[in-house]
Amino acid sequence: MKKYFYLVMMLLTVGSFTSCIDDKNEDDTKLSFNADIYNRAVNGDNVVFSLGNAKVEVNNTQMTMQMTADFKDAGGTTHNVSTTEMKLALEKGPVYRFSGAVNGYIDLSTLMIWYTIDSGDDAMVYSTTQLKYPYLTSTVTSEDGNTYTHTQSGYIFAIDSKGQEAMMEIVNYVPDTGGAIQAAALDFSGLTVTPTATGYKITASEAKCSQSSYYNISDLDISITGNCWNIQGSFKIRNHTYTMSGKLFGDYINQ
Repeated sequence: MKKYFYLVMMLLTVGSFTSCIDDKNEDDTKLSFNADIYNRAVNGDNVVFSLGNAKVEVNNTQMTMQMTADFKDAGGTTHNVSTTEMKLALEKGPVYRFSGAVNGYIDLSTLMIWYTIDSGDDAMVYSTTQLKYPYLTSTVTSEDGNTYTHTQSGYIFAIDSKGQEAMMEIVNYVPDTGGAIQAAALDFSGLTVTPTATGYKITASEAKCSQSSYYNISDLDISITGNCWNIQGSFKIRNHTYTMSGKLFGDYINQ
């Protein structure tokens, strides 16, 4: 568990992107934070993306959560939602379910929140606090065909306010089939993102690494589906091919 907490709390701010978790305060009884919210209002093939903000407070003693957030409906109108205290019901491990004005899940080890809102205009709104995927299986394939499969790396995605451009961070980068972590974090910006009815499509023919051109990426193709519950994709760095797949909450929920 400590591994995953370390993974996804390494949130970096790059360029026009903002970090997911800001002003995090916690004491023995309460945890409160502000978070960027990625909303998709879906009505058939019509998808309206909006970048919102949420204020979240978790009562660690009473095991309740309340939040305020904003989103756009399928017609592009902005709404605000505010919940009363919602009871957190344990699913498994660090993942809890909540219901009320919004319905969803929170991973208390990563502060990842996924929830839905019925916007009342025949559209369903799917919302996440950024896009953080620590529960992944990755495979590195060298040029000569040798492979190494591991679970050490995590991925964080940040999307701009227009829902057109994305940044990706690889946490705990494993460069080859030797299996050793070479970089704690690598950042890539300028990726193309397309909101879809089931999630996001993220692509780039090339993407520069902020830390070093040695790690520049090519042929990146990532699909986030199942309303962001599932991820799979591939890319190349130098002469190695990287593939990864996993679930938003890992095996803590049957997705």
